[in-house]
This record gives sequence, C-alpha cells and structure tokens, in this order.
Amino acid sequence: MAKKILVFLLVLVLCTSVFAAKSKTDIYIGLGSGYSQRIDFGEHANLTSDYVPVNADALFYFGDSIALSLGLGADIYIPSSDITDPYAFLLAEAFIYYRLNMGKSASLLIGGGADYQFRSEGEDRAKVSQHNLALLAALRLQADITDNIGLFAEGQVGYEVLRETVFSSSIISGSSKSENLLFVWAAKAGIQYKF
Repeated sequence: MAKKILVFLLVLVLCTSVFAAKSKTDIYIGLGSGYSQRIDFGEHANLTSDYVPVNADALFYFGDSIALSLGLGADIYIPSSDITDPYAFLLAEAFIYYRLNMGKSASLLIGGGADYQFRSEGEDRAKVSQHNLALLAALRLQADITDNIGLFAEGQVGYEVLRETVFSSSIISGSSKSENLLFVWAAKAGIQYKF
C-alpha cells in the first residue's frame, strides 16, 4: 500500500511539473503544525484519537486559478491516558485547490485531497504496520507578509476510508481492515518562503 501511495504522489508531481513548464508558477515551501482528530462513532461509544501534525509543505500556484499542495511529515498521536506513550505516524498529504484571489497579498484556496498515515513497529521476526488513508475537503487562507514570506491557515474535514493493520512473524502473518468510516478534522497553520 505504501508503494502505491508513493507512486501516486510521484506521478502527481511529474504531471504538475509538466503543467508548470507551460504556465506561470509560484512556489512556496514552508513548515506547519496544528491539531487533528479521528473520531469513530461506534454503536456503543465514540472513540476519539488526538494528533499533532508537524509537516513540511510545498504549495504550487499554476496560473491564477489552480494550486497544488504536497506535504510530508509526522502525525504525533497523543494518548488520552497515561497507559500508552505518544508515538508518530509518517504523514503524506496531497491537495488540489481552486484559487480565489483576495487582493494583492491574499488568496483563499478551496479544494480537496488525501492524507496517508503509516506506522511500523517491531523487528523482522515480529512486525506490525498500520496504513490509514483519509479523503478530505480543505479550505486554506494564504497571506503574503513580504515578497518572500507568507503565512497560511487551513481547515480540513472528511473521512478515513482505509485503516489496515498488517502483521507478520516467523509463525503467522496476515492483515485486518476496519469497516468503520472514521470522521477526520484538522486545523493547521504555518509559515512559508516564496521562491
């Protein structure tokens, strides 16, 4: 699954690079963080998982109307009790937006995309990995402070459509998938450098 996601992101970057060669492109590179939750509205109880996403972000403006954002970083799980320690997922994101100009120094971006979480633990003899994929709608406000420095704030909402746990050991191996759709929301902000 991880290989499929990486191939998809690579194809997306290559396609946008070809498009970028034919139109005016602005590129922003930045760092961001925030807060997110994944909520399982089960039959008997609501289970909520809290995360602090920390990631590097690349934003590409293609002409006046289209923008693409690619992010890579970590989603740090914050446990609700002292029994479990915090741990981190690898986080990869890809979003495409329609851009609405709000004057010379600000833009409102409306779009959607996906985020992918990956976590692996254990040794070669006994290993467990988890793959989570969420489809999200996003609203992002971009504001330029100077010619090269910008700020962004973003809200995301959607559903986790895949949650797969893969386990393998010297005795047994297999996988399990969750049938429940988890509600996902996130609020993020960060700073960017414009090239």
